[in-house]
Amino acid sequence: VITQCGSLLTHLPIEYSRYNEVVSFVLSFANDVLITKKSQLRSQVALSLLQCCLHLPMNILFLQHSNICKLVSLLIKYHTITLCKHVPTVETIIKLLLQSIVIQAKENQQKQENLIEAARDITKLSAHLIEQCKEDFRSTIVYVLIDYVHLLSKGVFLSPALKKTLNGVAFELFRISGERVEQYSGQISIAERELLKQLHQQFKQYHMFKGII
Repeated sequence: VITQCGSLLTHLPIEYSRYNEVVSFVLSFANDVLITKKSQLRSQVALSLLQCCLHLPMNILFLQHSNICKLVSLLIKYHTITLCKHVPTVETIIKLLLQSIVIQAKENQQKQENLIEAARDITKLSAHLIEQCKEDFRSTIVYVLIDYVHLLSKGVFLSPALKKTLNGVAFELFRISGERVEQYSGQISIAERELLKQLHQQFKQYHMFKGII
């Protein structure tokens, strides 16, 4: 059954009235199987589960953020080699999860605590990347940061609490990318460059205070 989960999510009609319920069941089932089978699950099956997340609508991505972050974390833990060979897929999922939070904040359709909880889940996922496969993501994770800065530059109002939590995600990504972020600042607008610079400075101050750098 688990071998068909990825295909099921990819081909499930979005118009289906119980779409979110089916997605929730499939992702929860996949996570339960991963916890039980651990590394015994075939790598191609693990990868299909990861890739199916790319096809989910933004509102479903947000509603299922907990299941998705858990899925990616379990795959990182038990299928590290497979995940490290598909870095762009993982980075795209993180981008989409961040976008889903900002979109929900913009449309004001979710309670603040739900938005903050989603941001915390992404922070934990990013920290897991550092533990398991930091070097594999080091050279490209900066593009996730740039995408996040691009979202901020659109002027979407974020409550101070939500912005602080989202910045926590950015800080974890800075820990992966190191100083490489400055090498890419020429590829973005002046406003985005300033936002990126401010974020990087906040990151340095925060982690110097905590004694990490």
